[in-house]
Amino acid sequence: MAALLQLLTVVSSPIKDPAVPAINYYFLGTPNVYTSDIATATGVTVADVKLHGLVPKTSVKELLLAGVLKTIEVEVKKGNTIYRKKLRYAETVDATVAAGVIGKSWPTGTAQGGSVQSVLDPRRVVSRK
Repeated sequence: MAALLQLLTVVSSPIKDPAVPAINYYFLGTPNVYTSDIATATGVTVADVKLHGLVPKTSVKELLLAGVLKTIEVEVKKGNTIYRKKLRYAETVDATVAAGVIGKSWPTGTAQGGSVQSVLDPRRVVSRK
């Protein structure tokens, strides 16, 4: 049986103070997504298996609130079917992530083998009144 979650790592950008270095954060995420080209484009990588259980895990919610992680929604096309997938990415690659994931192959799940066609704009509802 395949694992439901995989230990991933993301590196924060160093704070303006040179005495405070960048920090590695570990969190649980979807297995087999952040491999090869997707990992390079998003800045999120699979952590070493030896670290599982030894490093403190940070919740994705905390990393999103702190701005270390961000979310991007992409369209993956496989044949005539279009899938919408969410990717987490490091805030350090914010300027290049959209161009970096387009054309890459989706590595897992129902869309496996499909290619990322476009990056979707985030939808935000300001007011319904």
